[in-house]
Amino acid sequence: MNPTVKNHSKEIIGYKAVKKDIEGYYTDGNWRSEKIRIEIGGIYSTDGDPILYERGFHFFRHFCFAINYLEPGNAILKIKSLGCIQEDSERCVTNKIEILSVEYIEDFDFSFLKKMNSGDWNSGDGYLNFFCTRTCFFLFDKEVESDDIIAFNSIDFSWFDIKTGYREAWKKCPESELEKIKKLKNFDPEKFEVITGIKVEN
Repeated sequence: MNPTVKNHSKEIIGYKAVKKDIEGYYTDGNWRSEKIRIEIGGIYSTDGDPILYERGFHFFRHFCFAINYLEPGNAILKIKSLGCIQEDSERCVTNKIEILSVEYIEDFDFSFLKKMNSGDWNSGDGYLNFFCTRTCFFLFDKEVESDDIIAFNSIDFSWFDIKTGYREAWKKCPESELEKIKKLKNFDPEKFEVITGIKVEN
C-alpha cells in the first residue's frame, strides 16, 4: 500500500471542483459514475468506504489545488467531510459530504457545450491523463517531488480568499507560512513571484 495514504474520520474543511450545466451544479460522486445533483447546504453520501480515485467524493484540503481542476463554467465549493476519509499527498476522498458555499465560479456561455462535444476539445487537452507511467506533482508551475507536496499540505491556508483576486489573496500570506513555502526543497523564487506577485529572498 502507498505509504502516503491515510485512513481516518476527522472532519475536514476542503475544496471541491464541481461541474455546472443549465440545471445547476453536479458532481460525479463516485468518481466516473452517475451525476449527483448538489445544492448549497445539502448533505450527500455514497455507499461503502471511500477509495481514492475509485469511489466517493473527492476534494482537496487547499483551494489552490482545486483550482487546477476548474474548467469553463465550473465552480469551486467549500465542503465539510462528515464520513470516513482516505487521503494521500494529493487529494482526499470521503463517503459523506456537506456543501458549505460557492468559493469561486467562472462565467459560462453554454454555447461552449457544442464545441466541447464536437471534438474541438478532447481529453488530451485537459489536466487529467488516464494513461500514465508515473504521477507528476506540480507547485507554482514547477514539477516537484511528492515530499514537497506533503510539506505543502501542512501549511495553513485559512487566510487565502480567492474572492479578492489571486494576487491580492497572496498578499495576505502570513510571514510564518511564507517561510514554510520558501523552505520547500524545489521552491523557485522567480516562478513564485510571477504567479503570486511576491518577491522573496531564498
